[in-house]
Amino acid sequence: MKLKSIYQISSIVLFFFLFISCKTEKQEEWISLFDGKTLKGWVLKEAEGKFYVEDGMIVSVTDENTPNCYLATEEYFSDFILELDFKIESPLNSGVNIRSKVRERDSTLVYINGRMEPEETTFPAGMMVGYQIEIDPSERAWTGGLYEPGGRGWLQNLEGKPEAQQAYKKDDWNHFKIVAQGNRIQTWINNVQAINTTDDLFKSGFIGFQMHSVYNEEQAGKKMFWKNIRIKEL
Repeated sequence: MKLKSIYQISSIVLFFFLFISCKTEKQEEWISLFDGKTLKGWVLKEAEGKFYVEDGMIVSVTDENTPNCYLATEEYFSDFILELDFKIESPLNSGVNIRSKVRERDSTLVYINGRMEPEETTFPAGMMVGYQIEIDPSERAWTGGLYEPGGRGWLQNLEGKPEAQQAYKKDDWNHFKIVAQGNRIQTWINNVQAINTTDDLFKSGFIGFQMHSVYNEEQAGKKMFWKNIRIKEL
């Protein structure tokens, strides 16, 4: 074999390994979804709500007249590890949405409510649908459970998981780790695993934070805080 041919083959092999190495390294990088100063890369979904930046945190504050709304990433994500810190003032209810989108048309389906009872419900176009990792400071303590807003409702709660139910720190900072890979979804609350389940309905969508509608005076004027929001695509 001529020296020139050997050189060409060697160059191709070297390029191939460098390409694979760079691609793997890029896939393993953590990406910050929040620059700590602005809401660049984020948009409101479903309705208008009050979200702003303060002291390196995303902050939202409820109002009696504010309907259910979401602050969501402009970018879609499929398979990933998502980590973030959050704090919500009781008695608010909230959640982290993943692989989510806005419903394009009215849909009627069976919804599992908070009492784990099925009921036929019609959801209008423009409503959020996708997976939501619940933040639930109530006595049932289902923070980290899997819920589908604007769709099937509760997919997996935390009944029978006392360690996970006790992991949430009320009115304090908490840490979520959320893994979505293929049809498997896993969550951890303060390093305690809450769910490890599978579902095939949603493959990709945006990541968002829910500002739940206010349904009593006690919830009005309460705040939610989000920081250290980072993602690693798989």
